[in-house]
Amino acid sequence: MTPRIGTVEKDRALALLNEHQAAGRIDLREFDLRAQQITAAVTQADLDAIFADLPSPADDRRNPWLVATVALGITCVLLIGAVVVLATQRSSATTSEVAAPVSTTTSRASAVAAAPTSSRSATATSTSTTTSSSTSGALSDVSTDAVQYVMDFKALSGGKYSDLDVGPSQVSGTSYSRSVLLEPYREQLAFVEYDLGRKFTRLDGVLGIQDDSTPSDIAVQFQIYADGALLTDVVVKLGATVPVHLEFDKPLRLRLQVTDTTGGNCVGVFGDLRATR
Repeated sequence: MTPRIGTVEKDRALALLNEHQAAGRIDLREFDLRAQQITAAVTQADLDAIFADLPSPADDRRNPWLVATVALGITCVLLIGAVVVLATQRSSATTSEVAAPVSTTTSRASAVAAAPTSSRSATATSTSTTTSSSTSGALSDVSTDAVQYVMDFKALSGGKYSDLDVGPSQVSGTSYSRSVLLEPYREQLAFVEYDLGRKFTRLDGVLGIQDDSTPSDIAVQFQIYADGALLTDVVVKLGATVPVHLEFDKPLRLRLQVTDTTGGNCVGVFGDLRATR
């Protein structure tokens, strides 16, 4: 009998699906579709079917050995070629006709030997720049010029919701301190819109239902729009989370929308949702 699964297995599967999306094996629409299938899965066989056409973590671990084997083979070929060239040069050194080519080869070798020095210098400069940039990015976990938490934007008038709030929220036992929270009417939708000012190219965060929502089998449909185009459409159950990683071309308007699909008392959470330039 195929074993049944729970929240732990589903969260692990969603994390693995996120790795495949980041590696470019699936696009955002396919990510959303498979995330919904994971949320609805009941047995381990259901999860296995979702990943049937994707490489397993064991396959990824074998790749470094394959790369190392290919690199070793290339190195051996280069060494053999170098030995042949040296032997040819020594056998030709006794004739004056080949003197010029030997001199030319030596000149080329000198030019090639100089290149690594320049490369090391460039690498050192790059490393220094990267270190400086990394140190600068780690100074604060609040909104910056490059990254803006959506909760810090001013909500536009005309939104529809029973209650809109921003700040901390608890989802599946995890705290998200900078979140957008929408509470829809029973079996109705709620939405809020923000002006992004055509400055941002990426949106990241987590979707889920606040832990104190009722009843225990409640489910909420989450939708994200950019300039009227639907980017994400996924149903999330209480106790589950779905990661969000969206890329777009500097839209003007962002719309966050939730719909109570079961008629309960719930709060839809866009956990730590942030826009990146």
